[in-house]
Amino acid sequence: MSKLKKQLRAYFDENLSHTDQYHAIATKANLQSTQKESKFYMSKKLLLRVVLPCFLGLALIATVVVVGLSRRVVEQPGDSTPVAVVQMDVNPSLSLVVDNNNVVISVYGENDEGKMIICDMNLVGLSIDVAIEKIITEEVNTGYLIKGNVEATENEISFVIEADTLKISTALETKLNDVTSNVCQKLKVNNVVDIEAKKEESKAALISRAMQLDPTADKGVLEAKTNAELINYIAGCQIEKFEIPTKELEELYDSIKSSRVNLLQHKFVVDTIDYVDKNLYQEFKNGYNALILKLTEANTALENAYYDNFVKADSSYQTLLTKLTNAKLEVIKLRNEVALLRTEVESLEDGLDKTIKQGELLIKEGTLTAAISALEIAQTGFDTISQTVKQIIDGLQTGLQQLIAEMEQFQTTLPEEIKTVLTESVGDLEKEINNAKDASFTYFETNFKDDIEFAVEQMKNQKQALVDQLK
Repeated sequence: MSKLKKQLRAYFDENLSHTDQYHAIATKANLQSTQKESKFYMSKKLLLRVVLPCFLGLALIATVVVVGLSRRVVEQPGDSTPVAVVQMDVNPSLSLVVDNNNVVISVYGENDEGKMIICDMNLVGLSIDVAIEKIITEEVNTGYLIKGNVEATENEISFVIEADTLKISTALETKLNDVTSNVCQKLKVNNVVDIEAKKEESKAALISRAMQLDPTADKGVLEAKTNAELINYIAGCQIEKFEIPTKELEELYDSIKSSRVNLLQHKFVVDTIDYVDKNLYQEFKNGYNALILKLTEANTALENAYYDNFVKADSSYQTLLTKLTNAKLEVIKLRNEVALLRTEVESLEDGLDKTIKQGELLIKEGTLTAAISALEIAQTGFDTISQTVKQIIDGLQTGLQQLIAEMEQFQTTLPEEIKTVLTESVGDLEKEINNAKDASFTYFETNFKDDIEFAVEQMKNQKQALVDQLK
């Protein structure tokens, strides 16, 4: 049984009176249509994913065909309702969705360090108190939180809460402050500062988070949702991406999914032209097919460029990222060693032992200063290559967006008969979009299998190296 399925089972066993319901949910991940009908399907080995039951509505506003994307949901058992997103920041940044029982229903690494911290951790189904304790413990074990005498800014922990209501935010703020203080005291992590829960009840914050997690989402559709629905949608996105090991691979997956959904949308127009009268509207079909060919080529160019420049193991970006990661490991190690030496020095009476330790501390602090300088240089080089690569990608994306705008303009010239059929075919298109999203993940999982496995191995090795160097 996979890790995520075990987490779900524990959660469902606790919250459901009939545990056989677990099998219906865990074997099938919820797929909910606009008519509230639930369908399910099983994920593949990489993760239990939730396919967006993406409602691509082709509605005519004036003479323009407007495309809207719908919802991703997670079916919750019993009285469980997602009520808040809790983002936790140390340097590793991660976020959890909690329900009205303060139980974690999904977790997501916001950056590569966050993904590394939660890999191999069973957090789904735990109370938020237990989950936060496990996370803090892991961050102590890996050196991101430092034991001993630390500088004021070295053990900062902060929380951002985006909740259904202000009442929920306030209750979570108190809970998070209490559990964080207690755990840090128990683990002897001193001088923890800025344990701050920022109450955020703005719907705009939830919409922004949902759109970051799912680039195929339509802002207008998200704005029509309640806060609770948005939080549920975010939980589904987090489950979908739980085990994609790096931000680069995650962005590649987003790009693939977006391009396939967009391409399908336009192919649907061609199929509709054929359905209405392929002979009468042959000129429209030929024109649209020419644009689709350009779109396909542009998507392929973007995917290849992103892979070659960001993901490929021997790319300049990945080479510098490895150097940056190694520099970070050294700084983390030295910061922990310096903090422990400071504590030892303070505990000694004046004498030879203290003088020796003070000398060791002075040398170690100098080594740390040099390591921080090396890290800053590595960061500067990494930022430079990152900006260069992003300019290449941005150029391709700009061209792609211009092409999509041209296709949308072409749609406005379609005969009314075709526009009417498009509007009436929303249900068929919805099914096709669901299939395309499922196929996107299958394509990503299959074609980048080696890259995914390599990145997972690298992530686990990095985490183990952090733990080992502090022993």
